[in-house]
Amino acid sequence: MPRTTEQYEELRNEKKQLIANIALKLFANQGYTKTSISAIAKEANISKGLMYNYFQSKKELLEYITNSLSNDYTQYIDPNKDGIITDEEALNYIDITFTMLKERREALKDYYQLAFQPEVMEIWNDPRLIHEDVMKQRDLFLNYWASKFPDTKPEIAKANIIAFIKGFVMLYVYMPEMYPDDFLDEYKTYLKQFITNQTN
Repeated sequence: MPRTTEQYEELRNEKKQLIANIALKLFANQGYTKTSISAIAKEANISKGLMYNYFQSKKELLEYITNSLSNDYTQYIDPNKDGIITDEEALNYIDITFTMLKERREALKDYYQLAFQPEVMEIWNDPRLIHEDVMKQRDLFLNYWASKFPDTKPEIAKANIIAFIKGFVMLYVYMPEMYPDDFLDEYKTYLKQFITNQTN
């Protein structure tokens, strides 16, 4: 039976994600600049020519990796897409996010190794790189958490939240002996208690 358009699209998306996963590993370990499209194609077991059917350039592949990972972590922020984060949604989001952190510790390590490469930081300074939907969900998240600190200027509260989250995730990713999974569970409980206490 011939495949439907939807089936072809699903297979294409699966292949793109496979290529992106391989590219992330290579970018992290060999460097973004030093990793060629040919090397990625070889690891993905496809021809260089076929690679360009999925990604027209290495920069486009980097953009896909960035938005794919960002979307994975932001798509559950406002599940009903009404533009409002309730406390219940925030509690559910914490559960989902911490489960994903456990499952993707190694991928996040690769992501951070990529993120701090000077040439990648220069590319990421372009605000057009991040998809609009990802930015909207990110802003919703920051506004929600800033509202929990009404006595602090929103800009300062948001900056503190970003630094706090990134710092915690990096400690979890790079220091597993000090921050094992059971610590992550305890920290999740702490965050959920904070939301509950701020609501009461």
